[in-house]
Amino acid sequence: MALILLAAGPFAVLVKAANVTESCSQVPQIVNSLHVNLANAVNFERQHLVSFMTNSKAGFRINGTQLNANFLMNYCYICGAIVCGIFTTGLSVS
Repeated sequence: MALILLAAGPFAVLVKAANVTESCSQVPQIVNSLHVNLANAVNFERQHLVSFMTNSKAGFRINGTQLNANFLMNYCYICGAIVCGIFTTGLSVS
């Protein structure tokens, strides 16, 4: 039981980091949707800001790979498969 609680801490941190990265990926759309009057329908300063934010890809990274929800779900799937494999081989050997 203590091992499960010990493993839940880093998993909670990974979930929070993935949420921050997903929030950072939505910021360019928010800036792009700001109100524009008809006098300057194309605001080139805002366009440069949106391009910069899109190209910088802010968020958390693990060994150069951006931590997002998709990466986290794949990580959980692989870890779950490994744990299931360990438990089934451990039970069949006994």
